Amino acid sequence: MEARDIVDGVLAGLSAEWFGVPDGEYVVGGGWHWRADDHPTCPGHFHSPSRYMFQPNPGPEAARIGEQHGQATNAAVCRFLHTQGNNSARRLGKIGNALFEAFSKDIDLLTSTLIGVMMGFLPTVDGNIRGALYEWVSNPSLWDYQLEYLADDAKDSLEKASRILMRRLTKTLLLRSVPELAWRTALVRHSLGVVEVNPGDRIVVSIVSATQECLMKDEVDADGLYFIFGGNRSEKDHPTHACPGYEMAIGVMLGMLAGLLGSTRLRPTMSPLQLAVSTLLGR
Repeated sequence: MEARDIVDGVLAGLSAEWFGVPDGEYVVGGGWHWRADDHPTCPGHFHSPSRYMFQPNPGPEAARIGEQHGQATNAAVCRFLHTQGNNSARRLGKIGNALFEAFSKDIDLLTSTLIGVMMGFLPTVDGNIRGALYEWVSNPSLWDYQLEYLADDAKDSLEKASRILMRRLTKTLLLRSVPELAWRTALVRHSLGVVEVNPGDRIVVSIVSATQECLMKDEVDADGLYFIFGGNRSEKDHPTHACPGYEMAIGVMLGMLAGLLGSTRLRPTMSPLQLAVSTLLGR
């Protein structure tokens, strides 16, 4: 089994647990691909629309595939939600059920909200965890981290992962932030320093520039990571786009890394983008 298959499998499993998607019939578990078929995949089909919307200039092919995957996913999730009905037996997971309760009278709004929440979670966690693994394989520090993790006999897995992996994960996320850019369209005339901005201008902000500046200044803490998440949602006057899923995302990434390092044998392959993975016997 390859590491990318494990990442896809974990994210699909979490999504099914939290959102009810993939359900195995309307949306199936699986990674990203370009081909068109009748069954959108999770997390795969959530990546293309995300890239299309987050990239300032995605290009015609990325736009075409992003629109196709987005439309197919929207139609499939809407059909799935129609089958659930307003009853206690619906299979939408904890977050999906909460959204259903809030938006059940408007199925189109429910569909777009559920997909929007999943798109905020899946592509960013996927991109960040893959970027971290790529960096650790390239260093190569992954195997040093694994040896240290396996040698630690702490019983509390969260405490162990936080102590051994969190600072290293933070530094890597600051180095390889996902998304790297954010963009907005100006609505009113104003100035950014000496640059005059007019309505309709597209403003592109380099998130990775800010995070790498934090890294250079050794500001390796949660405040630096909040750049990636659009700000600290827990603050009273938080930015509009500050992500409410910060703790969930960090917890998922720590859990995935702890699971990989603590229970698998990781071997390099001919490709720097792939690892061969097998189970560590007796653990």
